[in-house]
Amino acid sequence: MIEESLRRYLDKVSLESKELEKCRKIIQPKPKKPQPQEKLSPYRLEGFECDRCGDEYVEDTAYSYAPSLNEINDYKTYCSNCVVEG
Repeated sequence: MIEESLRRYLDKVSLESKELEKCRKIIQPKPKKPQPQEKLSPYRLEGFECDRCGDEYVEDTAYSYAPSLNEINDYKTYCSNCVVEG
């Protein structure tokens, strides 16, 4: 009698867990983007165009909110004249 009740209970639990498995949704975490810095950093570049005034510079210092030189193409760059003015 107890064995029969236990078997029925386990069957019911197994069936319920299979039904719940169908409803479960796995949410993938979003990749974190690097946060831009709050202040401009100077980077020595071979050539760049200022995103504010549009002037082109060769072998000069560019200022950007980019966290590193490797990521500078993903951020706006500014010349020293525009940084002083802005």
